[in-house]
Amino acid sequence: MMKPRLMKEARALFPAFAMTLLLMGFSFVLSFFKAWDDLVAGGFSMVLFALGCAMMGAMVFGQEFQHRTMLLLLSQPVARRTQWFEKMLVLGTAVLTCALVQYLLFHRISPKDANGEDILLIFMVPLGALCTTPYLTLVTRHTFAAVVFSFCLPAFAITFVLGILDRLHWLNDANQNWIISLILAIYFTALYGLGQVKFLRWQVIESQSPEIAIPQKLENSLARPFRKLVPGYTGPIASLVSKELRLQRTNFLFAGIFCAALLLEAVWLVTVNRNTSNSMLPGVTFFFYMAVLPLSIGAVSIAEERNWGVAGWHLTLPASARKQWLVKASVALLMGLVLGLLLPAVIGAVSEPVFHFDMLKAGTEPMGLLLVMALVYLLIVAMTIYASSISSNTLRAILFGIGLLVVFGSCLVMIKYAAVVAFGPNSEGWINGSFMTLAALLSFLLHSIKLDAEPDIFLPLFWIVGLIGSLGLILSFASSNFRKADIKVGRVVVQVLAVLAVLVFLTLVSVVLPEAEHMFIFPNTNEAAGTLSFGK
Repeated sequence: MMKPRLMKEARALFPAFAMTLLLMGFSFVLSFFKAWDDLVAGGFSMVLFALGCAMMGAMVFGQEFQHRTMLLLLSQPVARRTQWFEKMLVLGTAVLTCALVQYLLFHRISPKDANGEDILLIFMVPLGALCTTPYLTLVTRHTFAAVVFSFCLPAFAITFVLGILDRLHWLNDANQNWIISLILAIYFTALYGLGQVKFLRWQVIESQSPEIAIPQKLENSLARPFRKLVPGYTGPIASLVSKELRLQRTNFLFAGIFCAALLLEAVWLVTVNRNTSNSMLPGVTFFFYMAVLPLSIGAVSIAEERNWGVAGWHLTLPASARKQWLVKASVALLMGLVLGLLLPAVIGAVSEPVFHFDMLKAGTEPMGLLLVMALVYLLIVAMTIYASSISSNTLRAILFGIGLLVVFGSCLVMIKYAAVVAFGPNSEGWINGSFMTLAALLSFLLHSIKLDAEPDIFLPLFWIVGLIGSLGLILSFASSNFRKADIKVGRVVVQVLAVLAVLVFLTLVSVVLPEAEHMFIFPNTNEAAGTLSFGK
């Protein structure tokens, strides 16, 4: 009987396990071809490794809540202590395997940077996933929330303790790492014990709740002021908008937690830590919020309804599927811009005297930066909406969305690397010939449409039109998947390859255009022909 139970746990963790290994492998490939700096590739691989371990730890009990099988699990004639041991055995094997692979990749990518502290950090990540995320999943009853808290809680605990010790002048460079290790050891031990006790005393209450939700009492208290302002039924479109906003209510809470966390950090830095210029916590908070929110917004848009089993029923409503899709996509994209970009930008500008963000002083105009980030954010949200359209639950949508973003980004980076090789001083072979041919063809097209005299205007317009076209293509694929209950694998492969082809074309033109200007359009330019705009 033990083997079938272990196989059942292994099947539940396999999607996250396979995705983690795949994404770490892409970092190795980029480093191998020198498309990324070794330090950047190693850090990116470490972030993906930590995220994958947290997801695997949350899925141990999260998949029981998603499929509503916790009652069935506890009713089996097996001791709960044995069930806990089996789940931890499978989880420990998975995260330890990922840790060994990460160690080998990190040693291959940055052999000079691999020291004892880095090795300790690599193996602390799976230990944290094993000890903390099962308890956080049992407390929140939601997979995604457990993943978020698995990163936030230890970061705030470490910052709080180090701030107090620094205030008491007990902190120095010699004991800082030891203190952090002691804090994590106490935190891991406490949460592992609490998780085991909570599972042994767990009582099941049959209910169907959303995969990502907030406590009912908190939801009622937050919604009470708005009931007096928002009228009842006013039409099908208003009802659809209300439904989508309710579907996204957890992301509103996430934004509120983000604002509250920054307020507490500001008070802490001003009153206790005083040395605000050296604090990394606000920057980490901004990065984590802006990276996670678009994934959450896009993932819950369709997959959450499929997890509830009401996606097919919605298509029978009087409002057409086209109207439902337009409302769903518009609400998700607007929330991505307002909550994911505009809110952090406003808070960053207001809190600059406290947090000392260098980004606002780096020479980039704030409005130009906002425009670029808006286009990128819309593309990320659209990609996650597409991942949600082919997923059965939110966590799988997030996993697939992260995988798509990493694969697409890796391919584009490798194309830029190939362009550097092709236009380099010692370039030769088929890569050089292919890029030279494309540069000549691009030059001919620019001459034909009379745009060769304004190359500085053509490239930004080309990127704006290309990004809008890519956004429309991704959303059209997601719309077609939204109307279908059964989506074939071949259909998904064709759609992904089509989007990848468009993004590859945009990147090719952007990296070849400067060389086309030097060699064919403006051959008398004083700038060296072998210099790419992104490789200066």
